[in-house]
Amino acid sequence: MDTIINTYIQFLTMIPVILTGSMSLYILPATIKNFFQRNKNKTRNWKLYKLIPDINHENCPTIHKAYISQKSLNTLKKIFEQAKYPEELKEIVQIFKNKVSEENFYITMKNLQTIRINTIEKDLKYYLQNIITDSTMQAGNYNPYNNTITLFHKKKDILSHEFLHMASTRDKYRCGFHLQTRFNQEIGRGLNEGYTELLNKRIFNSKSFSYFHNVKIARLIETFFDNPKDMENAYFNGNLEEILKQFLNYGTKEEFFQIMNSLDNLATTTSFIFNQFETIKTELNLYKIIKRSKDQNKINNFEQILNENKLIKLLKSKKFTLIKQTTKSKTR
Repeated sequence: MDTIINTYIQFLTMIPVILTGSMSLYILPATIKNFFQRNKNKTRNWKLYKLIPDINHENCPTIHKAYISQKSLNTLKKIFEQAKYPEELKEIVQIFKNKVSEENFYITMKNLQTIRINTIEKDLKYYLQNIITDSTMQAGNYNPYNNTITLFHKKKDILSHEFLHMASTRDKYRCGFHLQTRFNQEIGRGLNEGYTELLNKRIFNSKSFSYFHNVKIARLIETFFDNPKDMENAYFNGNLEEILKQFLNYGTKEEFFQIMNSLDNLATTTSFIFNQFETIKTELNLYKIIKRSKDQNKINNFEQILNENKLIKLLKSKKFTLIKQTTKSKTR
């Protein structure tokens, strides 16, 4: 099975080149631009990951524990309920309080009291330029430096996504699983966006397809935890180190950086074709790693999510193995 997966991963690296040639009559300008931009981003991101090898899971931030030891959870909840914030967030805050553990309220409460929301309408020219240049179109963003949410569309799904970024921003260097150094080096952006949107669906019932591939991989990484809630707690405390800690039970730091790098590329590349094959390659690499755990429950949970991809399900099936064996026999 591992041999099949390794062969398939190697095949996937060739797909972009094949597709670039076969589809050139239709999307040659955008495809070539995206191909080189993707490789440029991949090289740049990988260099940044090489510069920050000292991320250490033994120094995990646990900022809420000291606070909770002095204040009861009930007191913390009352303080949260008395906080003042923009009217647009009223329904979102109420749902958040009902569905998220009180121990994860501290950062949210701290940021909520000074949060600002700006709405900027973008014209048709902006969208046409992004379609032509194949650039990423932002629907909204959260700025940790001035604690401001900016919306380019007045949609609840977008506001709730940015709210979660605010709720998990410890300081201007830590936003959920996105860690940025003082030298503008960063790690975990792709994982952070994927897991943020995953929580957006679970907590606020978001119907958005944003970061579709990153969401799928974030679900797979969640299976590395004995209790999925531990990953949620790590997120709301800006604790990427906890992800590394769980990953190192079965994988290496080098593999961890490779997965994080792939997720970053998926978050910043708009080509559906490239993203589709990059996702499959990353999922299969994670599959090889989780199988080292020998924990059948984790492996089963991982495979259940993995098999949502019909192509991977076919690859792992007995039918595919029989077809491969038949092909070899005919060749002989």
